[in-house]
Amino acid sequence: MSSSTYQGFSPQEANWTRLLHLMELEKPYLNPFLMQENLSGCLSVSNRTLCRLIGDHSNHNFCSFVNAYRLEEARRLLRDHSLGHLSIVDIATRSGFNSSAAFYRAFREAAEMSPTAYRRLYADRQTHR
Repeated sequence: MSSSTYQGFSPQEANWTRLLHLMELEKPYLNPFLMQENLSGCLSVSNRTLCRLIGDHSNHNFCSFVNAYRLEEARRLLRDHSLGHLSIVDIATRSGFNSSAAFYRAFREAAEMSPTAYRRLYADRQTHR
């Protein structure tokens, strides 16, 4: 998006909007080696500005902000019947996690169930339609 798109926005609002567009359109969170420097570079802001931006708008730190997108991607993949052949580790990898232990821990904390239970829950819903 061009800078004229953000006319009328404060610099912080413009940066937040740019960050959300970046996350939704380019999906940098799918890179398991994504670092704060990568995102701040894409936005042409300092690491400190990026951290403050994320904290002020989402009450997350950088890692939990990125993991929220990764977890949403994992939930989407787990609900997709055509991907039932993929292992949970494959889902974690495709969602941007570089550690299955980190994925399982984050998923359980967010969904209050294991990824396998989540997949089973949606598979059961599909068969009862």
